[in-house]
Amino acid sequence: MTWLQRHRIRLYIRNTIWVFPAFSIVGGIIAVSLVTRFETWMGWKASISIDTARLIIGTVAASMFTLLVLVSSTVLVAVQLAAGQLTPRIIALVYRNGFRKAALANFAFIFTFSVGVLARLENSVPWLACYIAAYGFLLNLGLFIYFVDDVGKSLRPSSILRVIALMGRDVIHNVYPQTLIDDGSVFSGAAELAEEPLVRVVLNELDGAVLAFDAKGLVSLASRSNCLIELIPEVGDYIAAGDPFDELVLWYEHDLFDQLNLIQLLSWLAALPGGSPRTTLISINTFPGRDHFRGLGELTPPELASLFGARQLVGASQFALARASWQAFRSSDPRSIERLLDGDTSALPFLAAALRRHLEEFPWTGDGLSRTERRLLALLATGPGVLGAIFPRMHDLETAFYIADLSFLEVAMGLAAEPPGLIAVDPPADRPLSGVASLTAQGRAVRGGGVDRVRQWGIDRWRGGVHLAGAGQMWRWDPEDEHLLFA
Repeated sequence: MTWLQRHRIRLYIRNTIWVFPAFSIVGGIIAVSLVTRFETWMGWKASISIDTARLIIGTVAASMFTLLVLVSSTVLVAVQLAAGQLTPRIIALVYRNGFRKAALANFAFIFTFSVGVLARLENSVPWLACYIAAYGFLLNLGLFIYFVDDVGKSLRPSSILRVIALMGRDVIHNVYPQTLIDDGSVFSGAAELAEEPLVRVVLNELDGAVLAFDAKGLVSLASRSNCLIELIPEVGDYIAAGDPFDELVLWYEHDLFDQLNLIQLLSWLAALPGGSPRTTLISINTFPGRDHFRGLGELTPPELASLFGARQLVGASQFALARASWQAFRSSDPRSIERLLDGDTSALPFLAAALRRHLEEFPWTGDGLSRTERRLLALLATGPGVLGAIFPRMHDLETAFYIADLSFLEVAMGLAAEPPGLIAVDPPADRPLSGVASLTAQGRAVRGGGVDRVRQWGIDRWRGGVHLAGAGQMWRWDPEDEHLLFA
């Protein structure tokens, strides 16, 4: 099994809620068998009648089944209510909560155990098994009340903010593993304002994210104590305009989106009146142990932390190339990009490949489709497919992540909406990636090379600073010679 397969399995188990309850059902079957055999060996028997035991255990089993249904319904209703206001990534946190998984597993275990005990009530009443079932039910009743309270509170904006803040803090701690060393020194700003040297720093021992604080109360406390209270930004805080900082660290992947963002930012930094601050760059296209590395998002926090020491200083050559590249990308003449690529782009080693990929999004000679559109039509050539299943395969022939889910949907819906419609999509209103796409007759004709989409129906879109409009001559990508033609 490869690392990626193991990672996907761990991620699936982490993001799903049914795995532990399923295992607890098996555990309940095994446990009731072991407990009843142990009681038989020890000769333990309850003093109540079999009919009474059947009534009690039957009630417990029915009640536990009801609890399972109510808990499942509570989770589903909470997710549905939150779906209108929260993103799917945030909603997924509902299924990651360890307490909820443990609670569901415990409900399923006691239900299975109770049914197993009920099936064994024949000639005698197992004393220990009945006690486990009965008192397990009482425990789960309290657990259910707490479960409902926990689900309701966890979807409040303040609770979600706290969870996200703590997750972000874990990433920061992995990237910056060295903690603050209390060597008795103080910040110069605080020392200058204080009438006497600060003599004590009180650290908060409670773990969590600060959601709010009483500003007036802090001022009153400082006045009464004749002291200065200073709020000091920690790593990860935004830096306000004008605030000093030592270094700007840029983390960028090697795909087109990140490279365009990088050259835009470097161009802006280079144009600052006082010059750019000290800037370093972390940008890679390979990582040890990752045979098909696509981007930084694949790496774990410790792996990301290992890159920090290898950051490179951004110098004059990088700033100059970024300014020239950003100007060429914004130009109405795409040949500016080709002229740039004919020169030396080694200062930003991944920029050339990203810009060539950008040029491949111009209409191709022959069919008038971009590379992304050609790929989508090729995946649909064998038959209809669900957009969510097609999306990952869009990257099969890419060396870097090129298109995200929303951009992919925009391309698919554009091909379906533009006259005459090269594909047909039947998307559900609430989950467009669940829509089923298929080639139309016009789509099959274009893909077969018999029809030029641009000549036949025209297009209207932007590629950088180039406006491609109409059905006449325009800039196109020649895949054989790998350059642009005005045709």
